[in-house]
Amino acid sequence: MSIRHTIKLHGTPREIGRQQGEAFANEIYRCYEFYCLREGKTPDMLKPSVVKYLEERCPRLAEEIEGIAEGAGMSYQQMLLYNVFYATSGCTPVYFRNTEVGPIVAQTLDTEPIEQEVNIVKHVRPDEGYGYLGISFVGTVWAGNCINERGLCGAGVSASPKDVRHEDGTTGSIIWADIVQRAETIHQALEITRSHRIIGKGGCSILCDATGEAMLIEKSDQKRVALPIEGEFAFSTGYESGEIEPAPDPEALQAKDARRQTIRDLYERGEIEFSLEGMKKLLSHHAEHPGSVCRHEPWQIGHPTTQSARIMIPQQKKMLISDGPPCRAPFEEFKL
Repeated sequence: MSIRHTIKLHGTPREIGRQQGEAFANEIYRCYEFYCLREGKTPDMLKPSVVKYLEERCPRLAEEIEGIAEGAGMSYQQMLLYNVFYATSGCTPVYFRNTEVGPIVAQTLDTEPIEQEVNIVKHVRPDEGYGYLGISFVGTVWAGNCINERGLCGAGVSASPKDVRHEDGTTGSIIWADIVQRAETIHQALEITRSHRIIGKGGCSILCDATGEAMLIEKSDQKRVALPIEGEFAFSTGYESGEIEPAPDPEALQAKDARRQTIRDLYERGEIEFSLEGMKKLLSHHAEHPGSVCRHEPWQIGHPTTQSARIMIPQQKKMLISDGPPCRAPFEEFKL
């Protein structure tokens, strides 16, 4: 599959899930094999506290997962397990306050090749809550990169805190799916984020709403650090506030630091143009290893590489998505 695979989903959570499950049953089972069975994960390993948390705190998302399972001919427990796996990514979210199309938020998607193949664009119209346009893994309730009907959008990078909780809460991807259907401003999004308990990987997200107001939120299981964005430009490659200690991973941290320095150097030299085309150029920028923004050179084989880039235009409820590295693949336009 590629981003040319889109689906319109509507109705109750169960109906939305069933529609997706029926449409992509083969692909969903392939993903379940790759992310769960290949890793030796089985439904009996799913913590009861994780299931209880999801069903009590996000009942509509639990119902949607049940619908996906029904449509795909799989069990509810299998789909629960699949929906709480932790995707690895080294993405780079970026925010421009003022362009010819208003504020924009974008990111590269640095993953394994299979993860690009199994992304789908979803136009979701639930019977309750806000509709949204998003791109995420097939078979999940995740919203991924998205814009909801109120103009709230977000981009992010995963980050590993030093200490990780695995048993009492839910994943950042599921929390974001809860947010986009319930929040219309970044302040409401922050309130929902703080109300949840995160398990697994943390991350850093840039959120923007239709007013252009933006915020960088760093998240771990223990902390939420909210940093209002006041200037014309912001980006993130990982924890930077100093309030969350990252896990000791020298190779990953070196790559994050190198990309951070690349983008800072471009900005300080005045080489970033604050326009839609300027964003595409930044997302496509290549530098010496390991500081490239667009990362898919031969020396990166065996590591997550840039499979796609996404640009969200909240005032137009529109997304631009590249089916491949942004330095060589055209952007396709999708509108809510």
